[in-house]
Amino acid sequence: MVLRDCGARETLLPFTVITDTQAARLERVCTQLRKSQAAAVSTQGMRSVLTADEYSSYTNNLSAPTSYLDAIRLDGKPDVIVHYADMLKTADFTNARAEAASRRFSTKRYGINNESQASYLRHQAEAQYARACEYLDEQLTTLDAGTQQAIRAWLDRDFDMSTEGRIAPDCMGVARAVDSSSKYCVSVNSHKQHKLERKLSCQQDSLASAACALLYEDEPETVPASHTQTTSMSDKLRALMALPGDDI
Repeated sequence: MVLRDCGARETLLPFTVITDTQAARLERVCTQLRKSQAAAVSTQGMRSVLTADEYSSYTNNLSAPTSYLDAIRLDGKPDVIVHYADMLKTADFTNARAEAASRRFSTKRYGINNESQASYLRHQAEAQYARACEYLDEQLTTLDAGTQQAIRAWLDRDFDMSTEGRIAPDCMGVARAVDSSSKYCVSVNSHKQHKLERKLSCQQDSLASAACALLYEDEPETVPASHTQTTSMSDKLRALMALPGDDI
């Protein structure tokens, strides 16, 4: 059963009599619920099967803070981090130009050292990364302890410019804001995975609740999962709810 496999709880309440229109909607809800077990349902897909109130409840649950990043976002990103991220964006752009230039053949030389375009741009990028790191280091040195802590909370790694630290003035070695979309941000993959898992969970909960609202006379009460359900589901409803391979 789709609802059972998505974690819906068993109930002692009787099934309600539903109209053909409600049965058709229940089928659409269960179709989206099956899809959500493999991949996220589109926004249009959720809107098409939920009522306005159900969709509003779904979006509210989805936007509720559930992670460390969500929590610090409530306090707003510090201005220092905003400026630092802008400096990194400039350096990343220059670095991307250097990478592109390295794939092109050219005899033209740049700068006082008569460098290739790729080498010239790469050195520019390194200088820009270095200036960004120096700016952040200066801020963390001069600001009060509370502000320093708030800034460090927004970084994806420990910021230590000393010889013992792991900060380097290049695309891979700089600290980045934890909400950065850069592939070099050490938290970007885990953050994306958390967002996907959160979305799937909220979708399955909302779709299962919508199906239950159509099936049961009142809000279902929780009972032990081992409890045998006392009312029978009609063959038509079982067919609507069944996964491939279920016994109907």
